[in-house]
Amino acid sequence: MQIVVSNPEKGKTYQKEIEDKKSRVLHGKRIGEEVEGSLLGLKGYKVKITGGSDKQGFPMKKGIKTTERTKILLEKGPGYKPKERGIRKRKTVRGEIVSEETQQLNLKVVSKGRKKLATLFGEEPEEEVEEETKEEVEEEKSEEKEEEETEETDEDEEKEEQEETEEVNYEELTEKNTDEIKEEAKDFTEEQYKKLLEAEEQNKDRKTMKEWINKQIED
Repeated sequence: MQIVVSNPEKGKTYQKEIEDKKSRVLHGKRIGEEVEGSLLGLKGYKVKITGGSDKQGFPMKKGIKTTERTKILLEKGPGYKPKERGIRKRKTVRGEIVSEETQQLNLKVVSKGRKKLATLFGEEPEEEVEEETKEEVEEEKSEEKEEEETEETDEDEEKEEQEETEEVNYEELTEKNTDEIKEEAKDFTEEQYKKLLEAEEQNKDRKTMKEWINKQIED
């Protein structure tokens, strides 16, 4: 995933690719949410998600509470620039929730760290700073430990979800009626609901069923 970080104070933007392991901590976050910069290698910073786009270039749209793509009527905003005021057009957008389909994520600095962004992004050499106090050293160690624990937890959860997902035959499940599906899927994980939605779209493609599955993902 590519992150693009803007610094309103300086009027500059910085961008870089982050590893899949680091990008996973962003999954499930929404446009408007704030994130600890240390999770992205920006120690001491706090950033807010302002938008992004998926692997096919479709923009994320605030207010669309899903990870999936959908078509909506737009008057303006990401994905549509009308030639005349008031003209609306149906355009494809990606929901506001970050997922493995997110290719680029736009972020805005809301609080600064000790080092310059240009230094953290490798655009400027690191400046010499005063020797860190004992408290600052302990705080940095604590942040690094918390980041490692978060990554380990994410890996464990991902393995559990994959194991659970493999046990379900989604195509066979979508052949059943809606009441039977709801009963069998009541304890599904978010990942399993996404697989079920994909199978439903490819098989029966029932509007009410898809609406119900999307609601489970949002909840």
